[in-house]
Amino acid sequence: MKETYWPRMGLMACLALLAGTGPSVAQNLVQGRPAARQAAPADTAGFRAPQLDATMATIAFHRLNGSTPDFNRQAETSQAYRSATAFDRDQVRARERSRLEAQFRAFDLSRDYLVRVSTTLNQYDLARRGYAIPFNEASYVTFYDNTTGRQLGVQIRNVDALNFISIPDVANARDFAQRNNLNMQSDIASSIVLEAVIRLAETGSAEQNSGNPLLIRADAVAARVMTNNGRDARVIHAFSVAPPASASSRLVERPLKAADVQGLRLGMARAEAEALAAAAYPDGGKRQADGATAYFEGLAQGAEPLCGVERDRGSPVQRADGSPVFFSVPDRSAACLALQMDDAKLARIVSGQRLDTATRDEVRAALEEKYGPPSLVQEGGTFLTWQGPDPAIPNSPAVQINARMQEAGTGNLRSVLLGIEVRSARAVGPVAAPARPGGPRL
Repeated sequence: MKETYWPRMGLMACLALLAGTGPSVAQNLVQGRPAARQAAPADTAGFRAPQLDATMATIAFHRLNGSTPDFNRQAETSQAYRSATAFDRDQVRARERSRLEAQFRAFDLSRDYLVRVSTTLNQYDLARRGYAIPFNEASYVTFYDNTTGRQLGVQIRNVDALNFISIPDVANARDFAQRNNLNMQSDIASSIVLEAVIRLAETGSAEQNSGNPLLIRADAVAARVMTNNGRDARVIHAFSVAPPASASSRLVERPLKAADVQGLRLGMARAEAEALAAAAYPDGGKRQADGATAYFEGLAQGAEPLCGVERDRGSPVQRADGSPVFFSVPDRSAACLALQMDDAKLARIVSGQRLDTATRDEVRAALEEKYGPPSLVQEGGTFLTWQGPDPAIPNSPAVQINARMQEAGTGNLRSVLLGIEVRSARAVGPVAAPARPGGPRL
């Protein structure tokens, strides 16, 4: 079951370092410089992070790009659907689609992932005084979306942090070669595995219909070189990697320019809030369930009336640090607004709308014009959070405004789905699913 809320408001040659048809392993590496000499082995805890695979890379691209995969097509390529009969095929497709949508929402972009690349260590360079690894800023590790056959590439933004083992002293370099049984005569000193702990950062390709790979860019937070000896592999060098220069992922409370959606704000009396909503949606369908009231405009006939925000049932709405849990934006109506009450006071506002002419940049500009600079930017800039007191109510407790911009359709049919959630900034646990009736109206 899902939980939903409502409201409106050249080297570019592919470096196929892990060739193969199955899930490849993607790498992203951080800003910083290699150690001047062999570093002590790094803390191994980070290297136990989940290893990125093709399915994860596909989800990560769409999440960072503000788009969604073709879940129906994915469902129809599943083993369960291929094994279904004419009598239950539709039910199996629906069940597989629900599973894939839940997997998409559950993927955690905020955590670290492990990537491993099979490559080589070049011979010691007397001019540069070190060993080079042939992996540069134009290189990427290849993945394949098995549903579409489309290639994805994970590109390293701070690749210079881990493509050169600097050993200035020649005697130390000779000792390094002997200790690690490196070839000291050919151009290639050894086959190696480059292992990195990465943080996914952004997409680097907007042209989803071109023949070029869909690029994901990431930062490495740790990296090491290992011998390519299977189970007997051992670490021969650990890089010193500086923290990423990306924006902080910590939620910072700051003054808001506004804290309402179409004049609705938290704490408003039920009668006043419902009167404003009814005036804004005079012709749409009104649904009520589980203490929530939703108003729709242009609800598709026969469509499940979901509005604005969609999380899985039982999912918490925020993490322990107060930052919001990701939500997707259902495409069921032209616009909708949902109100949830607590003791006859407005406790949550959710809004959703489909914008057929605005671009994502225009939508973000409109959001920042109304609410001010975001307190937190996630999901490659497609998931924004504002947190602070409502400026219209002196000494009010902090509110949290979350907005997700999500692209739907392609070509001339492309639109931007905007979901907005306004709620108290105080920590809350899992929430019961509210009623499932389901430029920006801000």
